[in-house]
Formats: sequence, C-alpha cells, structure tokens
Amino acid sequence: MVGVTIFALLLSLWEDEPVLSVVGTIGGLGTPFMLYTGQGSLPMLMLYTTVVLIGPVILYMIKGWKPLLWSAVVGGWLVLMVGLIVNVIDVENPSSLDRWTLQLGVLFVGAISWIIPVYREILTNREPQRWPDSANLHKKESDQPFVANVNVQVLSVLMPVCMLFYSYGLWSISSEVWGVIALIASLLIGYSYLPLRSEELFKLSLVHGFTALIMITISLTLLLDGEILLIALTLEALCLRIIASKTGDRNISLSSHILFVFIAIWMVDRLLMVTTASMPLFNLDALTELFIIGIGGIMVPAYIGTNKVNSTTVYRLTAHIALLGWFLKELSTLQDGQAYVTVAWGIYALAVLYVGFRESNIRIRLLGMATIFLVVGKLFLVDLTQINTLLRILLFIGFGAIFLLVSYFLHKNWGEPPNSPEPAKEAEVD
Repeated sequence: MVGVTIFALLLSLWEDEPVLSVVGTIGGLGTPFMLYTGQGSLPMLMLYTTVVLIGPVILYMIKGWKPLLWSAVVGGWLVLMVGLIVNVIDVENPSSLDRWTLQLGVLFVGAISWIIPVYREILTNREPQRWPDSANLHKKESDQPFVANVNVQVLSVLMPVCMLFYSYGLWSISSEVWGVIALIASLLIGYSYLPLRSEELFKLSLVHGFTALIMITISLTLLLDGEILLIALTLEALCLRIIASKTGDRNISLSSHILFVFIAIWMVDRLLMVTTASMPLFNLDALTELFIIGIGGIMVPAYIGTNKVNSTTVYRLTAHIALLGWFLKELSTLQDGQAYVTVAWGIYALAVLYVGFRESNIRIRLLGMATIFLVVGKLFLVDLTQINTLLRILLFIGFGAIFLLVSYFLHKNWGEPPNSPEPAKEAEVD
C-alpha cells in the first residue's frame, strides 16, 4: 500500500490532478484498519502512518493542493484517535511505549498540519512564481498585500488546541502542569506574531495571536479556580476590548465579545445558585460578581465606541439585569428577604432614572421607568403573598408616596428638551 500510495502521488503529479493524490492518501491511511485482525503493534502503525504521510506532504510543498493537505490532516488525526482509544482509553494500564509513540505521532501530525503549511505560505509570499498558491491568492502586483490561504488560517487555530487536548488525554498529569504547558505554548505561538508580521503575513500573524490568546485562556482555566479564574478571564476580556478600541482590529474585538459571552453564561449559573453566606452583599462571591457586573456595564461600554450603540446597549442592559439578579440572589434568602429585594430594586430604579435625567439620555430614562414598573409588578405578584402584613403595609405606603413624587417630577420634566435655551423675548412695539 505504501507503493500504491507513492504511485498515486506520482501519477497525480504527472497528470497535475489532486484527486488522484487524495484517493491514494486515503487508501494508504485506511489499509491498516481494513486489514485489522485484532493484533498489531502501535509503534509499527505510527511508523507506517508517518511513511504514508511523507509523500502527501512533499507533494503539497510542490503543488500547494489544499484538498491533499486536508486529506493528510484528517487521516492522520483519525489514526491518532483510534490509537488513543484502543491503546490508552480502553486499557487499564497503558504502557509508556504506547504513550510516547502516540505523543511523537501527535508532534509529527501537528507539524505537517500546522508548521509546514505556514512555512509554505511564507515561501509563497516571498516567491509566488516558484511556490504558487493553488487558490491563486499569491501576489499579482508588487503593491498588493499577500493574503494567506484561509485553510492555513483555520489549521493554525485548530491544530495547537487539538494537540494540547490530545496530549492532555494521553498522560495522567495534574491540571496545574498542563496549565503551565499551555502557558508556555501560548508564549511560543505568540512569539511567531512578529516574524509573520515582518514577512507581511498580517492576517496569518493575527490568527497566531488569536491562537495564543486561546491557549492563555486555557492555561488560566487549568491553573486557576473559582473567583480568581472568573476575575482573570474578565480582566483578559477587558484588555482585549481596550486593545481592539485602540487598534480597530475586528478579530480581537470578536474575541473579547466571545469571552464576555462565556463569562455571562458563567455569571447566570452563579446568580441562579442559592447563597448561604452569613453576610449578604459583602461576601467574597457577591463582591466578585459585583466587580464583574461593573466591568461589563461601565468599563466595557467606555471602550466600544460611540458609533457602536447596539453593542453598548447590549452590555449595559445585560449588566442591568445581572445587577437585579444579584440583589435577588443575595437578599432573598433573608427573613422577609423579598421586602429587602423590593427596596433595593426601588432605590436602584430611582438612581437609574436620576442618571437618565442628569445625562439627558432617553434610553436610560426608559430603562429606569421599566425597572419601576418591574418593582410595581413584584409588589402585587410576589410581596402580597410572601411578606408579613406589617412590612407589606409599609412597603405599599412608602412606594406609593415615592411613586407620587416620581410621577409629579416626570410630568414636569419629561417633555423638556435637554439644555434648551430660554426663548428670546419679543421686541416691544411702541
């Protein structure tokens, strides 16, 4: 089958037809599994796979055929996954030889899936006539910037992450050690940003920077835990937001949004948990959550930009809802806690309404009014049945008086345009 694979590759080179090389590569990689009888040697399988993959790699360097690259990548990783399942996961005590064999296989497949395609992009950028791109993305004019192939960009993101998680499942090592390994890998990948940028591969350099960011996030997840991890990820997302606002890079901006979505999902899970803290609002969990809400509602919108109103509104509205949930989580477990929640929501609603008038912002005004209506609904739907009579009377009397004052203020000031000049006095006519 090695001979047949080599013949298929040579024939595809002779006929300039990538389909023949793809068929030969798939057939060569699938042969050990089609002939498998329950016995065999993992080192020999990896050696055979390496020999089979060398031909497609050489042909890819010559012709730059992306289908051939993907067939080698997918086939190589399928062989590695079968080896991991059969020789490590399904075995009670895997041998060190099998582990090291698979680890070397991961390094080899990772090299042909990531390092070699990136190196060929560098060669194509330098000498597009000698190393042509099969997708015709090479330079056509001297002043036209080089655009790296999207297949190479995707592999540059996927392969380092796949190699890390595959190795994580291969060895029985603590998460802290893997966190350090991921951190070292992120530094090495991030170091490639400057050489790629100096080669004028701007898109590919940003992709490697994004990959380094992913590895740093994985490293933080493995090294840290609980509140420290949540704060670290939030600060990382905020730093990305600041960098995106300074550079205008869309990839970094998208990365910050994705990370904040992950943090928001985590926050929802935390806010739905019942708190058992002896001191509501001032325990470590509560202060951590309040810090995250402040970052998302105040700091992040300040670095989004005035031209992106929708994104700013989403962040502020999410932080607003999270703060209401934070009060509910922290105060509802107290005796007659729903009364404290109503008071907190009411004070917060009045504060939002005040800010809306002070800043002459109609959106904030409407948000404050919506929160007041929410408090009114809670008074009738929740507090009437869950609060004792005395507190219920005090709540209704107090909020009734407050709402009367608010309605008077709104009637007087809502329709006035902000900072409207006084009308000019008409000249008197003799």
